[in-house]
Amino acid sequence: TRSRVNVARQVKQKVGIELLMHPAQSPNLNALEGVWDIIKQRLRSVAYEDIEQLKAIAQEAWQNITQEQIQARINEIPERIKILASGDGRRIRSKLW
Repeated sequence: TRSRVNVARQVKQKVGIELLMHPAQSPNLNALEGVWDIIKQRLRSVAYEDIEQLKAIAQEAWQNITQEQIQARINEIPERIKILASGDGRRIRSKLW
């Protein structure tokens, strides 16, 4: 309710919690978006005849993603934050995603 919101706001102010505004969804900072890009690249590179083949290829691509590929995308996030902070909010393109 409204009174609970006000109490929460007052407590945050009292204890010095600063509310930082951020987008509800930020694909530029979501490493999983980079993982999806791996799958998309794989799907673009092969031909498939029906939805079942597409599913099989996507599943194989998912299973072949390595922990190193995931970690590389996670490691890029601090640099992406810097780019976003100094930019205009457009999608970031990098070597990996």
